Amino acid sequence: MTTITNPIDPTKRSALNVTWSVWRALFLRESSANLSEGRVPWFWIIFEPLSHVLVWLLIHTYLNIRFVPGVDVVTFFISGLLGIIMFREVVMNGMNAVSAYAGLLSYRQIKPVDCVIIRAVFRGFVIMMASIIFFTVAASIGRQAVPNEPLTVLIAYFLIWVLGLGLGMILSVIVRFMPKIQSIVTVTLRVMYFTSGAIIPITYIPNPIKEYMMMNPLAHGFESIHGGFFSAYPPAQGTSLMYLASGAVVTLFIGLFLQYHMSHRLLSK
Repeated sequence: MTTITNPIDPTKRSALNVTWSVWRALFLRESSANLSEGRVPWFWIIFEPLSHVLVWLLIHTYLNIRFVPGVDVVTFFISGLLGIIMFREVVMNGMNAVSAYAGLLSYRQIKPVDCVIIRAVFRGFVIMMASIIFFTVAASIGRQAVPNEPLTVLIAYFLIWVLGLGLGMILSVIVRFMPKIQSIVTVTLRVMYFTSGAIIPITYIPNPIKEYMMMNPLAHGFESIHGGFFSAYPPAQGTSLMYLASGAVVTLFIGLFLQYHMSHRLLSK
């Protein structure tokens, strides 16, 4: 009697299934590590943006600064601060992902790029949850919490996240060979807090300075976010989501290129 065997091994998984399993496991590990009770992360997730908003509202009130007519100053600060904090968290955690997951990289299924991607996804998810809470509270106290152009706002936030992911991939490679670059990145991100348009309306900045600020893709993202939230807000001349998208895509491809070609050196470092 002839036994017919199935030529397809049911235990053999495709590369896509393996990647999905790795990403799911890494995401659960990241969630467990960051949302444990001992680290009170949920308090910090809410408190950090809230503290920034309160500080800027106090400065705005104390100095009696004239703001853009027809623009809710609270929502303006919330929408900008959540975006710049997300960008900072994605870049910094992506940059340190390889060293943070060094113990797991001995498994051949796990690649350095997986660690960067999952850390960026987790940070994006956390900020999204914080955004829902903030805008719900803002709406409950009578502030404008619904964007005038929701699709524009969502696309801008997503492209800012992609830009942060790409930079995280690039920096995770550079930092492995030049660790001291981390301090430069930290200072640069602090400067971008003020120069990206997240908390300062670029449209009212004097022209020579404005031109330099608009060279930063983030500035186009935040001008689009503010313009998408408020019909009364006039985005700076030349604001373009395509400019931000181009910067995000180019940065992401450079990051993927470095991750692919430097993967073995990252593992052996």
